[in-house]
Amino acid sequence: MNRPNIAHEDEHHLVATWGNLLLLIWKNETRLAAIQGLRDTMQGLAKRQPDGMTLLTVIERGAPLPSSTERRALSDVLRDFSGSVLRSAVLIDADGLRAATVRSVITGLTLIARQPYPHRVFGRAAEAAAWLYPTLRFDGAKPNSLELLGAIDTIRGKESGVGGRAPSSRAGAGSV
Repeated sequence: MNRPNIAHEDEHHLVATWGNLLLLIWKNETRLAAIQGLRDTMQGLAKRQPDGMTLLTVIERGAPLPSSTERRALSDVLRDFSGSVLRSAVLIDADGLRAATVRSVITGLTLIARQPYPHRVFGRAAEAAAWLYPTLRFDGAKPNSLELLGAIDTIRGKESGVGGRAPSSRAGAGSV
């Protein structure tokens, strides 16, 4: 089975594709160059996957909130590709007030972009993967949800494999 393809990566972000899944990880600052890389990757994925793409955005613990300029640029990208997106999930690696603050920024971006596709925010990778799973498309065999979680963990740089998955991903995992 094909493995995820990393399209862009630096110390602040990572963009990868796998089948029709676009995985965006904000590790640190949100920068305009990264948003342009996201736009370029979405454009290529939309051409390769004319039946639509599925988005998973991961906001890592400690990643600062984007400035208003970056929020506007992100909203523009989401709006520009809204006709190509089947579903979108955001995984927030945070608790308490931090998680609530990030959720409020995401809600604002969603309202500004007027996303016509289903969009949800999650605190656990297993829940996000299960919700996105029905819209995933692959050439050849479709991975099961454990393989999907393993790929997400691997891309995030977390230990992966049976029994070795990061605790945030393990709960609720199983074949979908």
